[in-house]
Amino acid sequence: MIKHVVMFKFKEDLAQTVIDAICEDLAALPDAIETLREFLFGLDVVRSPRSFDFAIVASFDDVEGLGVYHVHPAHQAVALKLREASTAVQAVDFEF
Repeated sequence: MIKHVVMFKFKEDLAQTVIDAICEDLAALPDAIETLREFLFGLDVVRSPRSFDFAIVASFDDVEGLGVYHVHPAHQAVALKLREASTAVQAVDFEF
């Protein structure tokens, strides 16, 4: 299986309405993308200086399933919103 982890540092002046809209779009992804096996996302609760503000954790059966996710139009749309809302993005994909 493949675990996909992405962390975002949001812009300082990002409106809560933008975050809410992103969360709504993310919540729709599991029904739209059949290769998603597990999909979690949320805001950081610790808020330490080293913390990112938001994270996504997704699981796939294999790298091909991750590839389907990456190119899916629903993912592309929310990924664009997240990039526009962020000052930094970090990601890692690993097998488990």
